[in-house]
Amino acid sequence: MAAAMEGFCRLAGDALDLSSPMKFLTWNDKHKLHHASLNVPERVATGFSGQGALALRELARELRRANPTWETAVTLHQVEAKLASVLRTILEAAPETETGVAAAGVAQRLLDWTVDIGSTRRHAVPIAFLPQRATRFAIGPVEFVHREDFGQADVKVGASASNANSATERHQFAMERIDKSLATRGAHWIALVTVSNREADVSVATANNAVDIALGALQAMVGTSGLNTIGRVGGRLANWDCFDTWFEMDGQTAFRRNDDPPGFAIDIGAFEKWLAEAHPARSAAGQCLHAFLAGGPFPRLNEAWCEAAYWFHEAMAEHLDTMRIARLETSLEVLLRAEKSSGSANRILAGLEAVLGIDPSTNIGVVRSVTMRELVEEMVRSRSRVLHGTWPTLTSDLPGTIPVSDLAAVVRRLIVMFAIKLEQYAANGDHKDDLAPFLTWVRGQATKRASTVVSAETK
Repeated sequence: MAAAMEGFCRLAGDALDLSSPMKFLTWNDKHKLHHASLNVPERVATGFSGQGALALRELARELRRANPTWETAVTLHQVEAKLASVLRTILEAAPETETGVAAAGVAQRLLDWTVDIGSTRRHAVPIAFLPQRATRFAIGPVEFVHREDFGQADVKVGASASNANSATERHQFAMERIDKSLATRGAHWIALVTVSNREADVSVATANNAVDIALGALQAMVGTSGLNTIGRVGGRLANWDCFDTWFEMDGQTAFRRNDDPPGFAIDIGAFEKWLAEAHPARSAAGQCLHAFLAGGPFPRLNEAWCEAAYWFHEAMAEHLDTMRIARLETSLEVLLRAEKSSGSANRILAGLEAVLGIDPSTNIGVVRSVTMRELVEEMVRSRSRVLHGTWPTLTSDLPGTIPVSDLAAVVRRLIVMFAIKLEQYAANGDHKDDLAPFLTWVRGQATKRASTVVSAETK
């Protein structure tokens, strides 16, 4: 705290040029004030020197380490900015404040700040999912509902508000904003997710990430290209209702309309039947998402799965195969902890063999004959060439010959089976939260099942 206080600066008088915004910016750049505040009537600027800002950053790190819940509730930048704001306010009012007194004041105001951090929020996230209406469903804490089925009961409007009429008016205004967002992409669905113990901005980001993870899980479980373009309206979603326009050299003008909405090829009856039959997979994915939002046992394994589902969703949104294959390998690497590029292929193969029961020499090609080893090794080489600049990214061709669809099929199967086996792992005994013992346990379960089958056949 003392180092941050020593870095507090107060500049006034002729040194402060307010004749134009540009001159003030130039002045501030010259004096290098950090976390600066400007008092125009008094012609005073306050802030912290570079050393003071560094001290604030280290103090913010210490505070987050000392409060484990803050690591997910607030960002390092937010804690630093709050510290700077509180300390600056104290020193502006009383520049001679002693370190102990200032520290006590900062602690009290940070305590007040945690009240907001501890709030619970119900987020309504507009998504482009299906053009038709279907039964609402959930993947863990993320619920998907058609706009026609969404109402006040979904967000408990007015349940505890002192002024029910005011709460209803705010709900109506919120619904107008949601409808406007949906209309920009011709979308009809909303994802609902409740987030607790997060600062407001972090809560929004967490809700958006949870929806992306749930959509990635859904894409992996359904396994059809008909859901490739689904996504959050505010995320990486293409505008499907648009025209491609070009002009021929002979004076002719041509148009081509792109009007296939996300999920347009999905049969609703078949989809709702799948929802009922896929309960085990949805339950397993939901457990991982619950851990992402609220914590719980096996945080490392659950986090790895959530990151894999997120990057699978990102891969499906890519229009360039070069970028799609990079994101698909990222999905594999974060799930199987393939830290070193030199051993990445072997680690991925070991994980695939354990979870899917597929030997590296097995032919798994959809378009042409290819073994699992050939697929993984070519994927690793292709991603390396694309991301290290030895192969162009803006091309429809890949360095290798294996279709990206073959890789996507393997990744989606792994994501689904990993979640199912992780749910079983968590329910059977006191296990370690690490990939190696998890894969060992999965192999052991497969061996037990094989032994049981052999024993039954010999009787």
